[in-house]
Amino acid sequence: MLCDYGKVVATMPRQPQRSLFDPDMLAILGEAVGAWPSPEASEASQDSTVRAHLTPRENLILAEIVRGHSSKEVARALDISPRTVEFHRANLLRKCGAKNTAHLVRKALGD
Repeated sequence: MLCDYGKVVATMPRQPQRSLFDPDMLAILGEAVGAWPSPEASEASQDSTVRAHLTPRENLILAEIVRGHSSKEVARALDISPRTVEFHRANLLRKCGAKNTAHLVRKALGD
């Protein structure tokens, strides 16, 4: 046996777990995103026109996604189906031209 996992874990110092919803963690993430290079002017103007074409529900779901909530959490909060949230998320990705949810969040915070 190479290593006794239990002994290794027992000797490691305990670090308090931090939630992504923690205000300090959100501030750190916001600063990190702000440190990324800003998009070109044409892309920025395109993003602002895209935001104007989002429905109120899509804007609400986008805000919850940016806060780090899962589809199930958003669905529970809005009293809708998680599949409906996924549908709106897919529309957001398409309308914003994002490749994935992380890219969508980056675009949303970049405005």
